Amino acid sequence: MSHIQTVINGQIQAKEKTMQFTALPLELQTTADRTSQKFSNPTSLGLLLTVVVANKGGTLSITPKVLIYDGAGNAITFFAASAAISANGTYTYLLYPGGGTNSNITQILSCPIPREWAVFLDYTGTPASDKADTTVYACYL
Repeated sequence: MSHIQTVINGQIQAKEKTMQFTALPLELQTTADRTSQKFSNPTSLGLLLTVVVANKGGTLSITPKVLIYDGAGNAITFFAASAAISANGTYTYLLYPGGGTNSNITQILSCPIPREWAVFLDYTGTPASDKADTTVYACYL
C-alpha cells in the first residue's frame, strides 16, 4: 500500500491506495503488432509496466511503447523502450516523475503519465516463424 495525500479545506489528509497489477489484454502469442485498449488514469502520477516474454522463437524482437491520445483521439507515442526485447525474460519500465534509478528496472522515464493511455507492442520479425508468448502487466503508482 502507498499513501496519497490530499488537501481538503486546508487540511492534509492521507488516504491508502492499494497497488494492484492488472494483466492487459495482450496475452496472445505475438506474431504481429498489438495495441491494448485505452486506459483512463484518474488520479495516478505514474505507471509500472512489466512485459513478460516466454517461448520466443526465431529473430523476433518486440519494442514496448506507451501511447497517449490528442484532443482528436489520435494516438501519439509517449514512450518507446530504448532497446527492443529479443530474449525471453521479464522487462520492467517505470514511467513516474522523479523516477530515479534502479538496477531492477529495465528503463525509466521521469515523467507523469497522462489521463488516457494504451500499450503498443511493436513487433519485428517473420510471422510464420518468429513468435513469442507475451503477457503485459500494468500498475498505477
